[in-house]
Amino acid sequence: MKNNIITSFIKEEIRLHIDLTNSKNFYTYPIFVILFFSVLTIFSKIFFQTFDTKTIDIMAINILFVGGFMSGTFGLYARDFLERKFGDIGKLFQNALIQPISLNKIFLSNALSDIFFYLFWFILPLMTGYLIGLLVLQESISNIFYLFIAGFLSFTSGLLISFVLSITYERSKRIFGLILLISSILIYYTIKYIGLFNVSPFHIFYFEQDIKSLIIAFSTVFLLGTAAYFSVGREYQTTIKKSKNIKSIHFSKRFNTYLTKDYIDMRRTGDILGKPLFNVFIPSILVLFMFMNSNNLALFELGPLFFAIIIGTLGTQILSSLISSDNMTYYRHLPMKLENFIKPKIKLSFIICLIQSIILLILYAYIINDFTDIFTAIIVVFTLLIYNFNLSFYLTGLSPNENMMHSKTLVTYFILLVPILILLVIINILYKSNLLLYILLFFIPCVLLAKLYFNMGIKRWSKRE
Repeated sequence: MKNNIITSFIKEEIRLHIDLTNSKNFYTYPIFVILFFSVLTIFSKIFFQTFDTKTIDIMAINILFVGGFMSGTFGLYARDFLERKFGDIGKLFQNALIQPISLNKIFLSNALSDIFFYLFWFILPLMTGYLIGLLVLQESISNIFYLFIAGFLSFTSGLLISFVLSITYERSKRIFGLILLISSILIYYTIKYIGLFNVSPFHIFYFEQDIKSLIIAFSTVFLLGTAAYFSVGREYQTTIKKSKNIKSIHFSKRFNTYLTKDYIDMRRTGDILGKPLFNVFIPSILVLFMFMNSNNLALFELGPLFFAIIIGTLGTQILSSLISSDNMTYYRHLPMKLENFIKPKIKLSFIICLIQSIILLILYAYIINDFTDIFTAIIVVFTLLIYNFNLSFYLTGLSPNENMMHSKTLVTYFILLVPILILLVIINILYKSNLLLYILLFFIPCVLLAKLYFNMGIKRWSKRE
């Protein structure tokens, strides 16, 4: 029964992607991922001679963990997921008493189907591209198999940890906050005194490459899967508030009613902090911890501008998650324009992510004791968020998670994003401390392009939605 559910989830995921766009774009996506990572490996070795293959392998394991973490936040949008996945019948899954399978099996099966889906559509192509790049560079490929195993298990563990934490967040904010605080302290002191790579079972397996470390790594994933299974329970319950604690909210006509709707949607699914917390804040902190633990990538050498680029790129996930909790098809019978529907989502996502980003940048600058370029870093984040949000809408419309995994969209995205990042690097090298030139050469062009992408997106998706 369970295996049939996993198979059905995978088939449904493939059907969804094919229905959204040409099937060739979906099936050729792994090929373009292979080509991209082949080129990236070759150019990384050419332009960054200090990056040896071992350092790149370690960073790949780290990045896959963060990617898995950002993919496993099932607890934040459980009901929305069931409704979007199964329509009205999804409501039946919320009550274990009226259908022959428990909710924990449904959600764990969905998590496993996601793991296998990303395995074949991203992780395997990534490793293949990296392998081709190493062969072109005539580098050793002896560790590639161990890297694949360690990376896959790292991705899986990140997804399962996020699964459990997001469920805990929905059940009890206090318990979640306590777990997060204790985990942060333990990770910080582990990095400072022991070394995170000396504790992580996936990094240990990559270094040791023996049966014992492999068993420990698989056992870790099994325990996390067990925790994920029991964290859901047979029914996904929510807290019922008493009417005396609910206050009426009134907004003046000057306040955007669509923005109010999106704010309520965020409160309804994962709270106003839940999605930004799991999609940007925690992943950014994880990236920060990883760089703190790297001997080859010294944290103080990167500077706030580098961290600003990471945050500005991750921020797009907030818009994706906000759109995922809603669907334009529900409002087709209403006199609602796509522009009125999407613009508040971009604004709300931008405001929340910008506030988070400023907090992260200040924390980062404090850790490395370098506030020299903090205002420039804020401008960079501000600009990248505006650019990425509007570019994402233009390319993926109201189905960002599904539409991004297609070859044509992937190629277009990198064609439109990479020149901006190259421009940013050039400005950073030539005019690092000149804030005015950042505004003239980077901020203004990106904002104008973002406005163009938004208008093009309205014309493009108004015909389809």
